[in-house]
Amino acid sequence: MRGENMDAGRKTAVIFGAAGFVGRNVVAALARGGWDVRAGVRSMAAAKWLRELGVEPVLAPLESSDATARALQGAALAVNLVGILAEARAGDFARLHAQAAGRLATQAAAAGVGQFV
Repeated sequence: MRGENMDAGRKTAVIFGAAGFVGRNVVAALARGGWDVRAGVRSMAAAKWLRELGVEPVLAPLESSDATARALQGAALAVNLVGILAEARAGDFARLHAQAAGRLATQAAAAGVGQFV
């Protein structure tokens, strides 16, 4: 069954933006709640602390459609928490908050993810 770890009967959640302020709290809450959490991050160096929670960090920068699609495989839930407060380059808001979010939603549906937040 998609999104379920058949060995333990647990569901998998993929969190994009897992290393951010909101993401780290969502990751911790889901891990405590019994989910297998796959933390999509843009830098593995920023994800070292996730292993202490028993969370699997996966390199899945939003710029890589292949990496994000791989991260979504087998998940029951996907949460996009990637966001910025200020643009470093013109168009960053649209690129991250609209285009990348839309692509993630489309990829999640194609991968059979039941819920996308």
